[in-house]
Amino acid sequence: MATTSGISSISTYYQPAITFSGLGSSVDFDSIIKKLVEVESASKTRYESWKTEWNDKITALQTLNTKMSDFKAVAQGMDTLTKFVGKTATSSSTSVLTATASSSATSGTHQVLVNQLAQNQIMAHQGLSASTTVVNNSGSAKVFAFSYAGGAAVSISVANGATLADLAAAINSSGANPGVTATVLDMGASFGATRYRLQLQGNSTGSTNTITIDDALTTLDGTGSTENFESATFTQTQVAQNAQIRVDGYPPG
Repeated sequence: MATTSGISSISTYYQPAITFSGLGSSVDFDSIIKKLVEVESASKTRYESWKTEWNDKITALQTLNTKMSDFKAVAQGMDTLTKFVGKTATSSSTSVLTATASSSATSGTHQVLVNQLAQNQIMAHQGLSASTTVVNNSGSAKVFAFSYAGGAAVSISVANGATLADLAAAINSSGANPGVTATVLDMGASFGATRYRLQLQGNSTGSTNTITIDDALTTLDGTGSTENFESATFTQTQVAQNAQIRVDGYPPG
């Protein structure tokens, strides 16, 4: 015959032994949880700061490595003692004189006296009343001839009806031009009939770079309805000359 007394005793044996008596008390579990989260967040923040710091260090090291590589390349290019101990020269007045020094130059200070600067030759024609004045009205082409720096004479063909401005343009555009620039100068109204003047200017400095009008070949000579451009009609306005300097009193004089 079955009974139920055993079931009652088993039910009593498995009663839970742990109780949460505080659940009904005034304990603030929300605050506790928030504090725990804050502690964990602080740890995370420290790790993130540490990560950022080391990333910055890595970037700095990469930059340093690049600069060292650049320095290595420069150093490899300076493979001789001469390149490491190169000399320089300076001038107290660079508008007058500049200087360079080779690696074998002896260190020191030198006094340079510039007596005169090198310059090119400039000469000007006696002048006409206008830049549009016809210089050749003879009915046929004429010649204006000159030489430069001791070279062969160059003959410039001047067409019939050519003006003073045309003559300057013909000189400048000539493929045989040895280094002379022609310009028409406007001297101003006060010069009247000689207001516009053909200027010839050597392109190089030095006493040997002079301009010579070749009268034997020039047929723009003032005859036969032409204007005169022979040598006598030109005045030198600047002489061609070399520079003259003295270094530490040499040459004497």
